Formats: sequence, structure tokens, C-alpha cells
Amino acid sequence: MIVLGIHDGHDAGAALLINGEIVAAVNEERFSRKKCHRGIPLKSVEFLLNSQGVSPQEIDVVAVSGLFRREKRFRLLERFLDRLGFCRRTFIEHHTCHASSAYFTSGFKKDCLVLTIDAAGDGLSMTLNLANEEEGIKRMWCSSSYNSLGDFYASVTKILGFKPMLHEGKVMSLSSYGRPTYLEALRKLVWFDREEKSLRGIGVLGERSIKEIMERIGSNYVPRDLASSAQTLLEEVVTSIVEVAMEETGIKRLCLAGGVAQNVKANMLIRELVDELYVFPHMGDGGLAVGAALYQQWVEEGLKPYELRSLFLGPEYEYDSGEEVDPGEIAEWISEGKVVALFQGRMEYGPRALGHRSILADPTSNVKRELNERLGREWFMPFAPTIIERKADRYLENAERSPFMTLCFRVKEEVINQIPSVVHVDGTTRPQTITKEDDPFYYQVIREFERISGVPLVLNTSLNLHGEPIVCRPEEAISSFRRGAADVLVINGRIYRGDVR
Repeated sequence: MIVLGIHDGHDAGAALLINGEIVAAVNEERFSRKKCHRGIPLKSVEFLLNSQGVSPQEIDVVAVSGLFRREKRFRLLERFLDRLGFCRRTFIEHHTCHASSAYFTSGFKKDCLVLTIDAAGDGLSMTLNLANEEEGIKRMWCSSSYNSLGDFYASVTKILGFKPMLHEGKVMSLSSYGRPTYLEALRKLVWFDREEKSLRGIGVLGERSIKEIMERIGSNYVPRDLASSAQTLLEEVVTSIVEVAMEETGIKRLCLAGGVAQNVKANMLIRELVDELYVFPHMGDGGLAVGAALYQQWVEEGLKPYELRSLFLGPEYEYDSGEEVDPGEIAEWISEGKVVALFQGRMEYGPRALGHRSILADPTSNVKRELNERLGREWFMPFAPTIIERKADRYLENAERSPFMTLCFRVKEEVINQIPSVVHVDGTTRPQTITKEDDPFYYQVIREFERISGVPLVLNTSLNLHGEPIVCRPEEAISSFRRGAADVLVINGRIYRGDVR
């Protein structure tokens, strides 16, 4: 069976399932170069069909995320599907898509909880579900979008001068520099009602009400303290939901999706509460197409949860200019203080670069400030490492496999000074753990760097300048390189020289 998943809203994208396996998935922003592209994912669908050699007539069903859309948007989508010759289509509720993306890629064989939490989707902002192989996903609780934790955090994002629904990660990063001095005032805006098992709050007037609270506190509020207060409240609310869910069900196995699941500091606290935690790596609306396709596969033929092993689901490009380089040379450049851009194979699906569209640097140096300036990032934004999985416990408290950068860990105090560029001010880091099976070439780069430096990890951030999507094609990698993103650019194992076009 072949299922095409489509999401045509914020962070539009598409995914293709063949016999229940995700064979390709991508977001439209990578082609349009418009961050969080909204609209019909035309180029994404074209890529899926062409890369897999599938015609529209071979698609058994098109699964579209979301039940509600304005008439104009609905008509545009219908015309697009009709024009390409897609016949059967179905629309799937927003939070069901989020839940399906997390549960069906978790690999959990026993009963588990599935929590979805975001700003809003099809009238809801939170759902708590029970899932197992026999019955699929069954909803237990839900909260209206009028009482939204995600909307609250987005409102704080805007008040702090950032773009809501895009820069919440900046608030999370800034929060580590502040103190939660406004926590009591913010607690009046959104909370979790343990008796009703629902979010409660001030509703859709969140931004205005927060501004009123800030006016009571004073116009000279400290931004980092506001960020800290908002982050602390988000953590309190999310952990309360998880605690009550575990108390009621006795289940300590959790899947997580939705935009709030991008908050790795909250994820770290959840991880300390449960026995097992799986966070779908494309947790925001950009991952809805996968969720829609997986849910429809379950409806049509059944589907058991399986472990998602790779996110290299996007396009790949040929490039044969320049001299060949081996992992040892790349490791040498990094150890010499050079910033290396690595472009190889199929592009990553989701918000994180995992070694195929990455910028690499020496974690033992103080390169963080220089790199933030190069890429146009705020001074308080941290960088993450890629670390050899079997050696992660030397550096991380309670280390475990984390191949997709969805979890945050506390760094062991005795090694913080050894790797200053990848440790945040609060002593945490958001690693990608890697094995040889995950990515042989990138793994060998890190092994060679360890041979030189004694440290089994490198700094890894996405290959793009700030405000731009992660690069997709070699041309975009070259453009970022020429604008100063890196000292060296390696494309498919070949070094790019500036005079080669």
C-alpha cells in the first residue's frame, strides 16, 4: 500500500509511506527557501513521487492533516490534488496526526501514554492518549485551544521581541541566564487543573493579558527573567500533566509530539519522571504529514509501532567537483580550529542537522562566540555536540541513546571545562549520539577527531545562516560558505574550492 501524507499549513510538507515504511519526507521550506513555508507543498510532493518512481495513480490514498481550513485554502488544495490526478483522499484531525507520528515510530510494544501539546490545532491545544498494538491510539483527555500552554509561550516570545511560532527556542535558551522572578504573576495565566485533567487559563487573549501582567510588574522588566519565569511555568505545567497521567494509569512509558515538545529542557524533566520517553524528532507541525500517513496506514491495513532508525529521508544530489577528502582530513581541519561545513547524502527530515547538512567545529575551543557571529545568531544561543554513543556516559549524566537531538542532558561537572563550546550556561547540552551504523562517514570523522584530541565528540550545528532554512542543494551550501558560514566546505566527500562553480 502507498500512502501520501500532506500538510498544507504552517511548516508545510509531505511524506510517502510504502507498505507502512517512511521512504521519503521533506518540508516545503527547503525548496522555497522561505522559513516555515505555509501553503500547498507542491515541490515536496514532486520530490516524493520522482525520487521513488511513483505516479499519482499509484497512490492508494492521500492523507491530509487537519480537519478545518478556510474555504479558499480548501479549494486550492482540492484543485492541486485533482490536477495531479490523486483520487482518494481523507482528512485527519490535527492532534491525531501528532499522536500517530510519535506512537507509530516509537517502537514501543507495550501500553504507553501519548501526549500532544502545542499552541492550537483543530480547536485543541493538548491531548493525552493511551496507545497499544491491539487498539491503536485512544484519547483520554483534551484541552481547548482557548487554554493553551503553547500560545502562552508564543506570546512571551513575541513580548521579548522574537517571532512567535518560530523563535520559542530563543526564549528557552535565554531563560538559563535569568531568574523566575515573575513566576507567581504568570501562574495566573495558564495552569493544569489536576481534578478536571485539563489546561486552564485566560484563553486566546494571552498576549494582551501577559502585557497587562508586565505592566503591573513594571515596564522595566528584565527580559532574561521573564524568559526564565515562562520556562519554569511551562516545565511545571508539562510535568504536572505527566505526573497525573502516570498516577491515573500506572503507565510510565511516554510518547511526545506537538510544538511544545521542541522544548528540550522540559523534555529533560519529563525523562526524569518516566521509565521510557520517546519524542518524535519532527515534533512540530512540520511533522504532521508523517503522522497523517501513519494514521491512515493503521486505518487501512493496521500498523504496529516500529523504531525510527534514520531521518535521512530528503533529497540527495550528485557533486563530483574538487579533490576527494577522507574523514581524517576533516578531523584535522576541525582540530586546527577551522569551521567545516559537511554536506553529504540525503537531507535530514526535521529541524536538526545530523551530519548531512551540518557545520562542525572543535568543542574543546572557545569557538561559540565566533560561530554565533558568523551565523548571525544571538549571543545566548547554545551549540550541541554529536558524540559517539558508547562513550556518552563519560560526559553526560544518565546518558542514553539520543540520535535525533530531542533530549537535553546534564553534563558531568568534571568534564564541562573540556568541552566549553557545547555546554550551555546551565550545565546542559542537547546531544546527537551516533553509532557507525547510523552514519559511517560522519562517525569516522568523530573517531578521527578523538584520535587527535582525545575527545569523542564534535560541535554540530545546522548548515545555514540565521533565519534561513537548512540548506537542501549544493548551490545553497556554496552560498552559505561564500557568505562566511565556514572555512571549509565538503560536499559528498569532495572539498569545494571557491573558484569551482
